[in-house]
Amino acid sequence: MMVTQRKNPAELPSSCIRLTLETFLSLPFDQRLMWLDEQLPDDLALEEIVAFRAGYCEWKSKHNFSLVSIGWCWYEAKRGGTPKMTSDGVSSNVMLLDSGGVDLGWRRTNAVLGAWLSLQPWHQTRIASTFAEAIQLHSV
Repeated sequence: MMVTQRKNPAELPSSCIRLTLETFLSLPFDQRLMWLDEQLPDDLALEEIVAFRAGYCEWKSKHNFSLVSIGWCWYEAKRGGTPKMTSDGVSSNVMLLDSGGVDLGWRRTNAVLGAWLSLQPWHQTRIASTFAEAIQLHSV
């Protein structure tokens, strides 16, 4: 019987982009998309979140030859309300590093990214009715 050794997950290749916070904060995020999802208010209702309308945001930036992406769900509790991020935070291909170059881990990275986003004017982005329209708005 042949026994295969499992690799330590830290040794496995990863598609995340590892950045220090300083490098991350210097990225321009010049592609900012925001669109509606008609099903999302129903999905949020299952989590006891009342949403008049809801959708997704995605910001992209280039770092060297990689595309950095940060996405999150948003909702408006009432017509004309200020969009808010959902509590589950962000999804990203970024792994932040501490000052010694060690991964912060997904939970801490997403908490830092969520805190950073809460200080950004993301809710001022024009809301498209579909993802395809969001792409068209950005390419104009």
